[in-house]
Amino acid sequence: MTTYSARAKANYEAKLPIYLFYCCINKNTPTYDNFIKYQLDDTIIKKYATKYMQAEKEDEIDGVFRDEIYDCIKEWKKNDNFKYSHVKYINHFQEVLSRNAFEELKSQQKCSYCGISEIQINELGEKGKLYNKRSDTRGYSLEIDRMNPNKEYTFDNICMSCYWCNNAKTDEFTVKEFENIAHAINDVWSERLGKEINFPTKIYKGEDK
Repeated sequence: MTTYSARAKANYEAKLPIYLFYCCINKNTPTYDNFIKYQLDDTIIKKYATKYMQAEKEDEIDGVFRDEIYDCIKEWKKNDNFKYSHVKYINHFQEVLSRNAFEELKSQQKCSYCGISEIQINELGEKGKLYNKRSDTRGYSLEIDRMNPNKEYTFDNICMSCYWCNNAKTDEFTVKEFENIAHAINDVWSERLGKEINFPTKIYKGEDK
């Protein structure tokens, strides 16, 4: 199970390139204090994900070449001011996602997408019904997933997910778009479990959280 410290670092590493991207296309000089204060918004997230991350090196984004943006982000990330420090960052992260909220989330024992529980996953494993080649590192424990992968680890943007849903959803699908896929995964689990376990068929909807 992922630790709180690991989520803090992951949050930092996910937010930093988007902030630096914002600074580059707006010709701002990035600072650590401004990074901490910076609020991600849907406009910059969409521009980062659908324009910058999909661009060819000669493409321009808001008048700045994609290669220029890439080089700026790369150089700024080397700056000592932006090297991750848990001691320096953890107090801010507690405002993003409190330890209590993190522990509350971890207490959930069912995948928010397909509905399978850790007990049922282990039951499938014991019966030889799991074929995941990474079961030594992933699979038997639920994982924390960001529903919108470009937003921070806030309580309303994270959920518990089984390895298979997390792997299938990737960064591509919204929670709503993924529902049909989750239903299909649920059907497979239900078939494998058969009549041996009372398997819930409840699909998570982001707006219900």
